[in-house]
Amino acid sequence: MCKNIRKKIIVILVGILMLITYNTERTTTLLELVNYSQVYEMNNEGFYGEDINIVVIDTGVALHEDLKGNIILFKDFVNDKRETYDDNGHGTNICGIIAGYGVKYRGIAPRSKIIMLKGIDKDGLTNMLYLSRCFQWIIENKQKYNIEFVCMSLGFDNNDDNIILDNLIDSLYQNKIQLITSAGNRGMLDNRITSPGNYVQVLTVGSINYIPSVNQKICDSKISEFSSMNSENNKPDLFAPGERIFTTSKYKDYYEKVDGTSYSAAIVTGQLVLLREKYKSLMFDEFNKVMKTFVYNKILY
Repeated sequence: MCKNIRKKIIVILVGILMLITYNTERTTTLLELVNYSQVYEMNNEGFYGEDINIVVIDTGVALHEDLKGNIILFKDFVNDKRETYDDNGHGTNICGIIAGYGVKYRGIAPRSKIIMLKGIDKDGLTNMLYLSRCFQWIIENKQKYNIEFVCMSLGFDNNDDNIILDNLIDSLYQNKIQLITSAGNRGMLDNRITSPGNYVQVLTVGSINYIPSVNQKICDSKISEFSSMNSENNKPDLFAPGERIFTTSKYKDYYEKVDGTSYSAAIVTGQLVLLREKYKSLMFDEFNKVMKTFVYNKILY
């Protein structure tokens, strides 16, 4: 059994790196991308994700100037290193969208805190051992860090039955921890939702092509060509912008333009954090009911 657990699994990090840009270049900012949302207005009400901790399972995180103050913990379940690092870049992209506090490319919840669990290696590969260690740590530390949200923007290329993954996903669900994941970028292939996005317990996010700089209304957006869908199980659960997203790079003082459902999942994670701060007095089940009142046509307004 241990041999099977250690078997490498090909993972699609569901984002596409487009370019690296200096912060002097004029681009569409994250906050412009989400200004269609009532959740966005919560910034104006004074909600920025204060005292909310988010677990991100990814490739690690670089201590970018827009992030280093918001990374409260780093655990490496791949190489068991102590220093904080990202040998791929995907994790740093995700963290910048959620919690970057830069002036120009500020994340959605800039006062939230990130707990980075490195469960994916430099080549974008993981296995059930890495993920089991991540999930076990989350369950054991839920109370200590008040963990309610986990963002894991990856997708297994193989959707065959996996009892270990079944148990991991169910363990979060039973402990009232919301797992947010990406739908996958197979829209131009077989359109299949990648795992764990196909699990009913998971909040699965697809991408739309909303770009406000061309005066496009969110209701006029189209599902991104690359974004996976499955009409049989009504997935994805939500959609968010996933094209032309600018976020933090693993290289200091740099930003990257990226596309993919990974980044849509990160946007939704940030939106949920702002909602949670506003409705922090609610129990988790009650909060989920309130959250659904902000959803229209599978978009979190």
